[in-house]
Amino acid sequence: FFRHWMPPDNEAYQADFTGGITLPARHKVTGSLSTGNMSMETVLREISTNPNLQTSATAPNPLFTLTPPYSNIEARYDTLMAQVKLTGDPIRWFGYNLSYRKFELEDKTEHYASPSTARGDVGASVPATPYVREHEGWGIESTRALVYVTPVRGLRLGASYGQDKRTYDIREYADVEDDVFTLSADYNNSLFQLHGAWSSLDRKPGDSNEDAIPPSWQGATQTDITERTRHILSGMVTFTPNAKVAISLNGAKTENEFAESVTGLLDQSFDTIGVDVTYAANDKVSLMAGYVYETYFFDMAAAYIPRGLS
Repeated sequence: FFRHWMPPDNEAYQADFTGGITLPARHKVTGSLSTGNMSMETVLREISTNPNLQTSATAPNPLFTLTPPYSNIEARYDTLMAQVKLTGDPIRWFGYNLSYRKFELEDKTEHYASPSTARGDVGASVPATPYVREHEGWGIESTRALVYVTPVRGLRLGASYGQDKRTYDIREYADVEDDVFTLSADYNNSLFQLHGAWSSLDRKPGDSNEDAIPPSWQGATQTDITERTRHILSGMVTFTPNAKVAISLNGAKTENEFAESVTGLLDQSFDTIGVDVTYAANDKVSLMAGYVYETYFFDMAAAYIPRGLS
């Protein structure tokens, strides 16, 4: 038998502060500040119920021990979120939004080290170096700018640019930067509403993280933070023939292209199409039915490593 340590008791708190001010010419500034903490403490049990557990079939390893190196462990995360947003409609047919947001999760847990491991009655081992629990904190800074115009009644055209910069404690790259550009169009009248958008994302990783162990094959893992370009084309039209019925058709096409790698994910695409029908029987009851069809495509590079050959 071997033990699975169950999730321990834990606690968390969060405090939020939000405010806003109205300025002349239909402008408004809003801001938020939030701080929080998550923590837990638990007693560790022996890593196995078998007192005769060995690290080999012949003789036990004197360095192996069933007793955990710590009688108890403590984990702690601190979070911080701050954001500010400026919105304005200086003239009736023109407006803009500017925003900045920062989120940070700081891992304050100690670097606990485990010198012995056990996986069943024959899975005991003493690694050459202890397994060390590394910090897994991360943060993101997001900047957004949006401008839109309403040239005719019911029509709104928009363009936006955003930049996200993420930082990591132990990922393959110390930081990753996204540049996103989006064009959108919306049209509304009494019989239907139309929305369309096109987005382009350019992801660039920063320097390699010297504190993290890189993948054995460059690009084989952590494809969510590796270099890529993404294009998304999406649209939705909603028909409202009367006050009780709404019919929506939606579709999206997403294409991702990754940098060339020895092995791993090279290209990835998604196609989605769907339909929703809503019927409002009265003010309190409505019925909805929908259908979505999705297709996925992955282009992978692979490597073959013969075992036992030099």
